[in-house]
Amino acid sequence: MGEIKEEPLSDNETEPILSLVEVQFTDKQEQISEPFNFVEVKNEYQEESIDVNAIKEELKDEVTVDESKMFVDRHFMDAPMKRARTVLTLETKLNIIQRLENGETAASLGRLYNMNESSIRTIKKNAERIRNSVAQSCSLAAKKTVRVRNPLLEKIEKMLAIWVEDRNKKKMEVNSRIIRTKALRLYEHLQQRNTGSSSAEPFAASKGWFDKFQKRQNLHIKLKGDAGSGDDVATYDFSDDFKALVTAKGYRPQQVFNVDETGLFWKRMPSRTFISKEEKTAPGFKAAKDRLTVLLCGNAEGDFKCKPLLVYHSQTPRALKGGRLQNLPVHWRSNRKAWVTGKLFEDWFLTCFCVEVEQYCHASGIAFKALLVLDNAPGHPAHLNDLHPNVRVMFLPPNSTSLIQPMDQGVIAIFKVYYLRLIFSQLPNGSEQCGKQSVREFWRSYNILHAVKNISCAWNEIDVSIMNAVWKKLWKECVHDMRRCVNPYSEVHEIVSLGQKVAGEGFEDLREVDIMDLLQSHEEELSVEDLVELTQREPENQDVMQKDKLTLKRLAHFFTLADRLTQEAMDMDPNVERSLQFGRNLTLALTPYREIYRDKQRQSNSLH
Repeated sequence: MGEIKEEPLSDNETEPILSLVEVQFTDKQEQISEPFNFVEVKNEYQEESIDVNAIKEELKDEVTVDESKMFVDRHFMDAPMKRARTVLTLETKLNIIQRLENGETAASLGRLYNMNESSIRTIKKNAERIRNSVAQSCSLAAKKTVRVRNPLLEKIEKMLAIWVEDRNKKKMEVNSRIIRTKALRLYEHLQQRNTGSSSAEPFAASKGWFDKFQKRQNLHIKLKGDAGSGDDVATYDFSDDFKALVTAKGYRPQQVFNVDETGLFWKRMPSRTFISKEEKTAPGFKAAKDRLTVLLCGNAEGDFKCKPLLVYHSQTPRALKGGRLQNLPVHWRSNRKAWVTGKLFEDWFLTCFCVEVEQYCHASGIAFKALLVLDNAPGHPAHLNDLHPNVRVMFLPPNSTSLIQPMDQGVIAIFKVYYLRLIFSQLPNGSEQCGKQSVREFWRSYNILHAVKNISCAWNEIDVSIMNAVWKKLWKECVHDMRRCVNPYSEVHEIVSLGQKVAGEGFEDLREVDIMDLLQSHEEELSVEDLVELTQREPENQDVMQKDKLTLKRLAHFFTLADRLTQEAMDMDPNVERSLQFGRNLTLALTPYREIYRDKQRQSNSLH
């Protein structure tokens, strides 16, 4: 290649040409004679990292010194000056959109905000998306927009997650097909209710949507079915294992317990009664949909029943204000969905069950040791066997609850019958003239405290023979009277008789089928209306909710505990991959709380 000649710069050019030998200004008025070698140039422009040898290898060709010299010259001379990237907040973008709509040009706004004209046009193009981000309560200080999901679909997924969890707790069948079908029904129902809304987006409940829904809600679908689909082989194997353990450890019937939970609509009347009909047409919250969960536990001998655990959606409802929860005839607990969660069950196991059983054993003059039989419901932690040295836990096999679990052989059904009978016995049955009003007044004043007392009375009313007879299928050797037949609905006719004495529509002509429908409604799956109610309803008492417990200090402590848990997994588990996966999953689960923490930090900084 021939020698490179230096061309003189034009009048409007001021950038010098850098040579490997020397740097000259070609206006020939001033000359810098001090030479600059390549090393010095490279050091001065270190961030560019020009490596001639690397270039040689990349081009796979011989490059002369002159060629490399020309490359470096052109690199430094032709490299354009990059404009600093400007990141705008949503508030600034909204201002730009507004000014564009007011008639200002993209070119003038580009000069004003030191941006390219094309960037201004991009903001204009995404105007609707930016406004949607702000409408979705996105902070105006945010510097990027996100894709806004269909709000109707988000509402459906929230309801669907509740529905799936409820079916799991009721040990009902759950699978992809059932969930996707329910999602379509919910979508169609809400679209009909929201006729005229902005969302007419089609929804097919596809397999892809279901997979993403599972990840978003962190759902683990394991249960297939319970009632009517028991595994007989597994049941027989469990019975043999159970009896072998009882014999080996020397457990007496007094020391063997079973626990199960059930839902209860504590203020519901038969659908044909005027009370039920009037409530359906009345606006606002429907008391008949107010649901709680009762956990019942007793031993195989039948002579000891634990104090019931009651889980409600409010910690301190109005009816309980001014009283001590410790004085109630039940163990009172609460969460928003009135479910027995793993944490609540573990708390009950340690602070209620173990304590009461120890007291019972000492009072009966027998050794304090116990075997607790329970099903594999989602709210029953798998690590219970490691919580108390004197209490052994044995889980029933899947799909066997309806076949052998003692509490499901009539105890829970009888408890509900007794509860309803107590309510009907308390209904006023005055003359026909004032009967309706008297019943209305009674039912209007019937609150959760009355329900708690009736729950306790109904539980205490179940006698020893029934509590013992229900162990017939699992442990017939401990049953005193094998001829004792447990008929949960033998008292239904008495409830009908009590109801027919009450004046008013639906009471005077009450039938047994009406009572049976009411009793069975406690175990029905949540309807669309129930799900809408659950997602919209606030707790009865707002005092607890008004105080924000998600403080910066508590959130920081929460993250510290999570870090300790992650470190504990790494120290405990020799499988590094498994412990790292646990840490990643925990980090992902903490994402919504970290968002809350950052928002609170920004709010705190803005106040100072």
